[in-house]
Amino acid sequence: MNFLVLGTPFLLFMLNYDWPLSYAIKLVGAVFIFIGLTELKNEFLSADKTKRLLMPFIILNAVSAVVIFCIRSGNAFDKDILKVPLCFRLLALLFWAAATIGAVYIMKQIYHLLDADRDLLFGTVNLVKLEYTLKKIYFVTIFVYISNVFYVLLPYRQTGDFFGVLMAIGKMFLYVLIIVATVRLFGVRSDYYRKAEDSEE
Repeated sequence: MNFLVLGTPFLLFMLNYDWPLSYAIKLVGAVFIFIGLTELKNEFLSADKTKRLLMPFIILNAVSAVVIFCIRSGNAFDKDILKVPLCFRLLALLFWAAATIGAVYIMKQIYHLLDADRDLLFGTVNLVKLEYTLKKIYFVTIFVYISNVFYVLLPYRQTGDFFGVLMAIGKMFLYVLIIVATVRLFGVRSDYYRKAEDSEE
């Protein structure tokens, strides 16, 4: 379960939609979680099912990172976002939607995986707190993405800048929530190992 905890902040982290690094970070998180699920497959019944969901997500982020890198290296992305061809903006936003929605969906499945076999945990307080934090992350992630879309697509710079500020504020809240979710998941991990130790005794 250590790799689940390690992979969570990488998976949920949001940088800029047009940075290859954004997709690479999520890719690293997905790989860590894949390893963590492999370790848990003998204890948690849904581990293999969740692992299968990770494969298309890993491929998507790898392809997205390469495509965005190629677009950026061709100088298609200008410092003034409105000078970037609309087709490139839409393509990048589409990739980013798949990456962000996929990440929160995977975390939702990980929660259900843990909840389905909660008898393997010493207690459920941390699990309940994790669910509460993840729900907040889902809503804030959607808020940040929608703000990002308006920022990128609106033709008036003043209006776009307003949504850019909203996006920045949303990201700050999101980063705090990601840290909290990681701490909550670490608590679940501790409950899991504590239960295992008690069973051995």
